[in-house]
Amino acid sequence: MPRRSGHLSILHLGQSLHRTRGGSHEITLAGLYSGTDNVANLQLAIRQAQQAATAYQGWAAQGSAAARELLTVATRETAAVNLLTQALNAVQGKGGSVPAPPAVQPVQVEASAQPHYSGAFYNDLTCASNSALETAAWNWAQYQFDAKTAVDTGQPNLAQLLSGLAAQEVQNFTELSNVAGYANSNAMNLQASIASEQGAIDMYGQYATQAQQAGNTTLPSTFRSIMGDEQGHHQTFTTELQQLNGRP
Repeated sequence: MPRRSGHLSILHLGQSLHRTRGGSHEITLAGLYSGTDNVANLQLAIRQAQQAATAYQGWAAQGSAAARELLTVATRETAAVNLLTQALNAVQGKGGSVPAPPAVQPVQVEASAQPHYSGAFYNDLTCASNSALETAAWNWAQYQFDAKTAVDTGQPNLAQLLSGLAAQEVQNFTELSNVAGYANSNAMNLQASIASEQGAIDMYGQYATQAQQAGNTTLPSTFRSIMGDEQGHHQTFTTELQQLNGRP
């Protein structure tokens, strides 16, 4: 199975992180790709930050008004690669020390009457499985998991760095959400959330089937458990939308 597929949309990292499922599922999934080895986790984090920087640069090259923000985020990802590389060298005993986390600015979510873009580019920013928002959300989850591993293995400075990078991904996410016009009216937000939850339900169901067919004895139950949570979210959002529209 690929690292990410389907629409893992992210409102439950709050509406501060978009229409997601509290982030807890993303952390659970990150745990499937990571472990208790800080070196391996850092190597994976470096690759993901490199991929993110390249992706943001590619979206910026499409020439939209969002290019400036996308390039800013790409620059942060490149800086994250440097920080993570320094940390990796320190953890491996190759010299230096784990650097301090980056400075992060709090950013408020801005609601807009309509999305600022449409079509394929809006999907690239917000909706596709490898969209700009998904990239920030996934990296946030990865850093959260890796920070916990660092704490559990007696690496407080590394945990501080990784937690700081996770906070930076929240900043990235919110800034990109604002430039895309992703947070709209309550009704539009609920409709988008319902659609993304359905996508997640379908995706995790497919993952469970694939894992079972591959003979895996643990992943099917993990995916079905997450799918059950998504079904609950779908029903909650549907009920809220009906009440908003004055329907029982």
